[in-house]
Order: sequence, then C-alpha cells, then structure tokens
Amino acid sequence: MALIRNRSRSMIRYQVLLLAVSMLTVAMLAAAACSTSEPVPHPDDVKDSIGVVQLTDDKARDYSPSWSPDGRRIAFESTRDGRWDIYVMNADGSGVVQLTDEDGSNGRPSWSPDGRRIAFISNRDGDHYWNIYVMNADGSGVVQLTDDTDDLFPSWSPDGRRIAFFSTRDGDDDIYVMNADGSGVVQLTDNEAPERYPSWSPDGRRIAFELSRGVYVMNADGTSVVKLTDHYLCDRSPSWSPDGRRIAFAAERAFHCEIYVMNADGSGVVQLTHDDTAWDGGPSWSPDGRRIAFSRGHNHDIYVMDVDGGVEVRVPTATPVPQDTGGGFNATLPLAIILVILLVAIAGYFGMRYTQQSKNES
Repeated sequence: MALIRNRSRSMIRYQVLLLAVSMLTVAMLAAAACSTSEPVPHPDDVKDSIGVVQLTDDKARDYSPSWSPDGRRIAFESTRDGRWDIYVMNADGSGVVQLTDEDGSNGRPSWSPDGRRIAFISNRDGDHYWNIYVMNADGSGVVQLTDDTDDLFPSWSPDGRRIAFFSTRDGDDDIYVMNADGSGVVQLTDNEAPERYPSWSPDGRRIAFELSRGVYVMNADGTSVVKLTDHYLCDRSPSWSPDGRRIAFAAERAFHCEIYVMNADGSGVVQLTHDDTAWDGGPSWSPDGRRIAFSRGHNHDIYVMDVDGGVEVRVPTATPVPQDTGGGFNATLPLAIILVILLVAIAGYFGMRYTQQSKNES
C-alpha cells in the first residue's frame, strides 16, 4: 500500500508539473498572437512608382501602348468603337485619333524607328487568323506583310529593316524575323514550349522574349539563348530601354500582374507598380528612357509613370518567398506550438508507462 501511495504522489507531482508547463506554454501562445511588434511591410502596401498618370478614361478597353520615336505620341488598341481598333493620342492623353476602321479586329501597334509607319496585327481578311500589316502613321497605305496561321506581336529592328514576331506556323509559338516588306522570313527559335513577345535591343544585336514563363535573351540570329528570370508564376512582355541597359517586363509574382524593370543581365530587379486590384501589362519605354507607358487591367486604361522611384526586389527571382499578409511575424508562435506537441507526446508516453506498471502490480 505504501508503495502504491508513493507512486500516486509521484504521479500527482508529475501531473501538476505538466499542468504548470502547459499553462506557461498557453501564455506564450497568447503573447505571440497578441504581439504588438511592428508589422513587416507587405509589398502590396507600397505605392506605385512616382509620377503615375492615367492617360485614357473610357468605358472601353485600352491596351498595348507604343511610344512614337519622337516621344510625342502613343499608339494603342481600343474597343471604344465596338471592336478592336488602333488609335493614336498625344503623350499627355489628348488628341485621340482612330487609325483603323476595317472589318475584323486590329491591335498590337508598333512604331517604326523613323516614326513614319506602324506595324500591327489584324484578322480583317476573314479567315480568322491574325496576320501582320503595316500602315503609315496616319492610318493610310495599309499593306499586308504575312498570310499564314497566326502571326503576332511585331517588333521593329532599330534600323527599320526587319520585323521580329512570333507565329504558330510551325505548330507552336516560335520567334521569327522578316524583312520590313514581309519577305525573307527566318525562324529563330524551335522549342516545344511557347516563345513569345520579341523585343529588339537598341543596338539590334539581341532580342528579348518570353519562354516557359520567363524572360530570355538571344542573339538576333537566334543563337546564345540566356535565361534572365526564373519564377514559378510568369514573367512576360519584355521591353528594352532606349539605352539598352535595362529591360522592363510584366510579371505575375503575387497572383496579379505588375510592372518590373531589371538590368539587361537579369540583375537588379525593381518593382515599379504596386496595385493588387489591377492587372498591369504591356510596358513601353519613352524614347528618353524616363517613363514607361502601360495598360492597367482593373479599368482597362493606359497609364504612364516615371521609371525612377520603384522598390527593389531583394529576394532572388528564382526563389519565391511567401509573404506575410496578417501583420508582424513572431518566431515565438511556431516554437510554442512545437513545445505543446512535445509536451503532449511526453505526457502520453509517461501516462502509458504508469498505466502499464499499475496493471503489472495489480
């Protein structure tokens, strides 16, 4: 009987100790949950780059801005006439003029380096395929350059002699280049993954493009392909700065699309827009390299912003870091949870041993 009473007292002391430690742990959990430490800033709490100005304010959809080489005008696509057509406006948003008014849809304008012509895509010929056309800057003199399956996103070479584009003519999306009159088509890429959105470097030696949800760069003849970004969502629509030192692009890095800029080697990524209610895309540099025009999805309008003033992305693009969206993070909280789990396990272990001993002694 004395032995049993001693064991009972030991068990009572053990249970009291376990209860005290558990109450202390609960207190730690409550303190962590109610922590008043300063919250870690969330990227979406940061404002857009400085100087963001809305240029269009129409109930229709306005997309794909493209600066004229003299910086005085911006071409874009819009549904304000009931279907997709190409318009041009002054760089301050005034003086909107419609350039195309044909059957079918027209879009993706791209100015020639001399400012005299605009390349664009259209399905006006009635076969439901998109082909590349070119017209004078006033909308006259339309000429069809391609007549195949979908040919999209024309981009002029800096000397105005060639146009890069992507096409499905080989069964999947690949990058091609042709002379400015539509002759001499050459395929530059040939991968199963889609390659899209070509953009010439200002010196004409390289082409940036999207491949497998990342931004790549290659020589103008298709050789020496180099990956610049690597993210688990999607980086797209690269656009070279006029000095060739940086590349702007659109990225879905927080489950909505924002505008970023990076050095031409992929380093120094800077986020320029911060609007988790929007879908920003289609960046286009002004000729002086000081501003970027882009389209914003929540109201489908064209905006322009200063390039300087963005927030540098300090984590490697290939290593996404989960963001805390509920205020400050306190390491005490997960540690306390682990401690509770350990205490429960220990209590269960000793409880089973005490029960087994009691059965053996009885």
